[in-house]
Amino acid sequence: MNAVIATLTLVRTNVEEAMRLMVREMKGSAETQQVQLLALRRYLRLGEARVFKQWAWTPAEAAKHTAETQALMDEAFEVAKAFEADNPGFQLSISKLRDLERQVHLLCKNQFVHTAARGLIADAKSTLAGSAYQPTPTAASTQAFRSYLQQVHVKPEPTSAAPGTSDHGQQHAVDFVVMTGTKLIAGVETSLIGPQWYNTGFDKKLKRATEKTPAAQRLRRPVLQGPLQHPYEPWHYSLPKGSASSSGTK
Repeated sequence: MNAVIATLTLVRTNVEEAMRLMVREMKGSAETQQVQLLALRRYLRLGEARVFKQWAWTPAEAAKHTAETQALMDEAFEVAKAFEADNPGFQLSISKLRDLERQVHLLCKNQFVHTAARGLIADAKSTLAGSAYQPTPTAASTQAFRSYLQQVHVKPEPTSAAPGTSDHGQQHAVDFVVMTGTKLIAGVETSLIGPQWYNTGFDKKLKRATEKTPAAQRLRRPVLQGPLQHPYEPWHYSLPKGSASSSGTK
């Protein structure tokens, strides 16, 4: 795994930082390496250019892009106001910029990730036991293992982005969660979409709220695009590039 990381050119330091944060997050767990391997697979499948382009902003970097992200947040606040007007007693909480550390935390606590990672490391160990691999990595065996990681399938395929590559890392998207006071009613757990979103109708109520903002009424269409379809996340909305915000900003 380390030999493959060393072959990266554009994002080696980024990936190494993410790996270090996973070690810290998992506090010596025996499952750390398999989660790291699953994340590395995802980086390779995305490709270095895309990982580099999407990498999560630091707070200092985010501060330089306030004008770009404000339109999304302005419209999200308008959606929350429309939702709360239609659903007395309920409020929408809006996600903030999700830095690398937060993305690592979300990955490491995701049980679907752990299931996929267990299957991957078992398969990887079996592959590494083959005659093409020696105890000390060579250039050829490293490339072979890199190709293996790019192509191998895992089950289930995790819905969590590899740390650093989430849409939330550069505030291209927001997640809405339904609250009543301090109590969470509909959150962002994939396994609870049925009871928390479908059965309550909050998926449709949130979608309806995106159609009722001042900008949506003016344009006769929602400004925020969503919900995310693949994987399906009823709470996830984005602002397409070039869309008008509630303040009229492009």
